[in-house]
Amino acid sequence: MLGYNFILSLALFAGSCSSSTPQNHTETGNKNNTDTTVTMNTHLTTSNLVQDIVKHPSFSGFGELLLPNDDNTRYYNTPIINIGTLMPYHNAVNPDEIVQSLNQLIDDTNNGKTIFYSFYSETQKKQDPNKNNTGLFFYRGDPDAPFAIVCPGGAFAYVGSLHEGLPLANEISKKKLNAFVIRYRIGSEQWATEDLANAISFIFQNAKTLQVDTNNYSLWGFSAGARMVGNIADYGVNAFTAGNYPKPVTAVIAYTGQSTYNKGFPAKQ
Repeated sequence: MLGYNFILSLALFAGSCSSSTPQNHTETGNKNNTDTTVTMNTHLTTSNLVQDIVKHPSFSGFGELLLPNDDNTRYYNTPIINIGTLMPYHNAVNPDEIVQSLNQLIDDTNNGKTIFYSFYSETQKKQDPNKNNTGLFFYRGDPDAPFAIVCPGGAFAYVGSLHEGLPLANEISKKKLNAFVIRYRIGSEQWATEDLANAISFIFQNAKTLQVDTNNYSLWGFSAGARMVGNIADYGVNAFTAGNYPKPVTAVIAYTGQSTYNKGFPAKQ
């Protein structure tokens, strides 16, 4: 069994931070209200605007899902240096860390890697349009290494992936493990937990394509995301989706109340 000796240090890092391949093209973006040509390999800086994240060619088709809300248009002219205003339930938001983690995804795209996967089918999305606002952002570690799923918080009112999802997943991938950040449906703990269970199912079913090992996987949750992880750790994946999937070997639960526990609860950090 692969050890997770780095879990505590990364969990502390996270606390301090409190499917289609995009098509190659260029477009005109807005940087400090000045027109500039944005290409696939253009890195973002803290002086870029929020809309430059959404409109970046590397994030074509899913850029909006990187942001906290389902509709972020009112924040488009906010400079990334002030991006913490999009996440009112969080503090100590570090724009430099956010930009670094976004630029890693840009680099991965330029290296031919798929960085976003939808874990619901088109039929499922048509049946429930809210499922269009879901997906997995992927930071690769070593091929066929175990995987982790990071579940950001936001009180089920928004999803703070920028702040406590992407930077942590980027750090986990540097430890040679594969790391996903889940974008789940806003508005319901039940919906969010179902999304996490379906994301786990998707990864298991596509493990060969994703080049991940399904043994010894871990779940990392913060605030609302920690409640999702706690639900899976307590009741199991199969209580929230069809199938026969094991619980994670490790559940990292940060700054939330977790009052339930049973003998089958995985190791908790």
